[in-house]
Amino acid sequence: MDAAALPGDGARAPLGARDTSDERIVPQFVRLAPTESRRIVMRMTRPGTGPVWNTMPAHVHERRSEAYPRLDPPQDQAVMHPMGEPEETRHVAVRNAESVPSPSRSIHAGAGTASHAFVRAMAGDGVDHADVDTVGLDVLR
Repeated sequence: MDAAALPGDGARAPLGARDTSDERIVPQFVRLAPTESRRIVMRMTRPGTGPVWNTMPAHVHERRSEAYPRLDPPQDQAVMHPMGEPEETRHVAVRNAESVPSPSRSIHAGAGTASHAFVRAMAGDGVDHADVDTVGLDVLR
């Protein structure tokens, strides 16, 4: 994946792996340092070529909420965004320029039917990217 092709000059966090279909690089536009923001974070994620999951394993954030504006999927494609409590999920089909709010009790995950990107805006306590409670596939329903 070409990290130089992503916009912005902030920190870049490589995440996931091609083997689990969730390889991605996450540039951080509003971050903990040097801006010292402790309540809001904004990042953009663009999964690599081939991976479909933009977040896996699914996870929840007890201390913050997020919103996910989706960018760039072709007009006839969508991102399937499962949400809800881990034991009782539903999905939303999200298309270009549409957004999904994700409250703290809801899982965060998504799979695209084509290449896409999304902006993640997080607000609340615990905005560190690694501050998540993962949800195993055996728990999801």
